Formats: sequence, C-alpha cells, structure tokens
Amino acid sequence: MPPRRTQRATSGRPPARHRSRSPQGRPQAEQAPTGQERALGNQAPAMAATAGPPQDPAWWQTPAAAQDLHHSSSPVGEIQEPGPRGRRACHSGATVATEATSSEVKRLVSAAFAPSTQVAYRQGVHLFEKFRSTHGVPLEWPTCQQHVIHFAAHLSLAGKAPATIRAYIAGISCKHKLNGWVDPTDNFLLRKMFQGLARTNKRQDSRLPITFDRLQQLIGVLHTVCTNAFERRLFAAVFTLAFFGLFRVSEIVGQDQSLPGGRSGLQNDSIRINEDLLVTVGATKTDQEGRGGVVKIKKVLSHPEVCPVANLRAYLLVRPAVTGALFIHFNGKPLSSYQFQAVLKKGANTLGWSADKFTSHSFRIGAATTAAINGAPLNTIMRLGRWRSAVVKSYVRCPSS
Repeated sequence: MPPRRTQRATSGRPPARHRSRSPQGRPQAEQAPTGQERALGNQAPAMAATAGPPQDPAWWQTPAAAQDLHHSSSPVGEIQEPGPRGRRACHSGATVATEATSSEVKRLVSAAFAPSTQVAYRQGVHLFEKFRSTHGVPLEWPTCQQHVIHFAAHLSLAGKAPATIRAYIAGISCKHKLNGWVDPTDNFLLRKMFQGLARTNKRQDSRLPITFDRLQQLIGVLHTVCTNAFERRLFAAVFTLAFFGLFRVSEIVGQDQSLPGGRSGLQNDSIRINEDLLVTVGATKTDQEGRGGVVKIKKVLSHPEVCPVANLRAYLLVRPAVTGALFIHFNGKPLSSYQFQAVLKKGANTLGWSADKFTSHSFRIGAATTAAINGAPLNTIMRLGRWRSAVVKSYVRCPSS
C-alpha cells in the first residue's frame, strides 16, 4: 500500500499544514503568487486620469462572474446555514429573497452611508480594480491581503493624502463586510502602514479664512463678478449666510440627490425671519440621521452691507415664487456647490487673493477665527458651528493667516 503522503500528492491536495480555509471554513488550496502578483511590490505606475466609477448605488455588490470560485459567498440578505463565526449558509436551493426585498436591502444599505462616503468608497473600489487590472491580476472578489497592502503603497507613491488612502481602503473593507467575506484590510501590516502615513505626511491645511474684513471686501466686488443684479443678490445672501451661520456648503445648497441619502440643503420653508433669522437645518455631516436643529442668526446693524438678514430679505424680494431649494437662479434651477465655489474664486481673483487657497469652507474657518479674535471661548465657537469634537481648534487660525 503506498505511503499516505503519496496518496495526498496524487490527489492534488497540499499537505495539511499548507491548507487554508475559506470564509465558510472549508479547506482550500493556497496558490503560489503569480509573476504579476509578485511584481505588485516593485511597480507603482502613476494613476492615470480616468472617468469615475459607475454610478450604481449598490457599489458594494459584485457580479457573480467576478466572484472568486474558491470562496463561497451568497447575496446580502440571504439566510445561511450554521457555519464558523456564527454565520449561516443557505439550504441547498432554498431562498427567501424576492425582487422587492432585494431592492429594499440595497436601498437601506445605501441610505446608511452619507453621499460623500459612498462617492469615496465607490472610487476606492474602482481604483483598486483598475490597479489590479494594470498588473494583469484577475478581478476576483473577495480579494487578498497582499493586493490591498500594495494598493495602499501605490496610492502613497501616487501622492494621495493619508485620509484619502484610508477612505479608499475603507471602501474595500466595507465591500467585503457587506458581502459576508473575510476583511483583507484587517491586518497588522496595513495598520502599521497607516501609522507610518500619519507620521510622515504632516500636511498643513492651506485653506485661508474669510474673516469679517474679507467678507466685506468680497461682497463689495460682487457687482463686478456677477452677471446681473439678481445673481449679485443671490450670492450676497448665500455668502453672508455661510459666514454668520458657520455653515458647510452642503448644508446650504445640498448634495447629489441621485444618491440615496443625499442631503437637499436649505429649502424655501427652512427659514423664518422675525427680528432675527431662524434657519432650520436638516441632516448634516455630524447629524446623519437628520434630527435637525434651528440656527439663530442676528442682524448686523453696524454693517448692513454684510448683514445676513438684510441680504436674505433683498434676495427673497426677487426670488421666483417656486417651492424647493432656497437658493435658486432666476430660471428656477438650484444653486450648486460648483457655482458657489466658482463665484467665490472669481471674487478672490478680482481682489488679488490667492484664489486656490479659498474654498467654500473658508467661510466656516473665517467665522470661527473671527469669533476667536473677538474673544469667544472655544465652547461657544463649538456651539455656534455645531462641532462635537476638538477638531474645532483646527478652524481657528491666527490673524496673520
């Protein structure tokens, strides 16, 4: 009778000590890395400019053709049999999934993520697939730790910010978790790489604040920047509101409504003007569930040209009588964040400022800085800007900036 090890050799199965297990606990063969896979550690081509990833809200789902046949996986929402780590696998041929329940799973999962998070995660998965394709590696899911580790290194060599790299890797992690696969990003080496990124990439925020003085200058040049009187009133209202309300631009003009959970921004019924201005805010970056709140903004009687109440009233006098977004153009189309930024940068160029250092967030930074200059304590600035952590300290800049 042949030796036992000969039987294993002829059966094509590796010795037990070299066998790995699938996410469901079944032994699987561990394959030696191919030439392309070994090359991942030695090549990091520059990331070419490509069109964005497909805008499928269910970005975390993977076509069956792209799933690694060595890994057993089942659609999200499918009931599974008892297995390792408390998971259950489906009975053979049995399912409770319907088209309606599957669509509801997609809708609820997508709504759990902020639109900006979905965009970052989708982009991360898209670039990871492009990275693997560049090296001739099959686009199979789930993926392995080696590919994720070298993808993170590739992003670092391409000059991506640590926060961007973390977001892209988090997208890959989330895709695996939502499909019930073992998370390849949960490993010691990758955690150490993130620590190294934090230590070696001390990037300083180059955005400059729009302080009260700069706001006055910006409002003063709108008549030369804007194409007509209506647009001047529109941008005077939105700029002064952004400053005195310490708003994020997404809270004012909203986000992409094609994405589930996309925030709509301020509506024409979001405001109430009495002696002061009361602004009802819905879902925000720090209030993902949309509990909302009311922001109270006082008149600036000493400087009527930048008074948010006076500028909003002037805009409302000429605003078309339509429901929907508060800030709209004369043709009824909503103001976009892109247009907000574009007019801001035109104004900055007109004033001789470094336009690339001023963004929509400069109003929020400038308002926090102005409040600090005027002696407001940190806890008051946190309350005004609806901050919930010490990150508010990074918004307060010295006057010389």
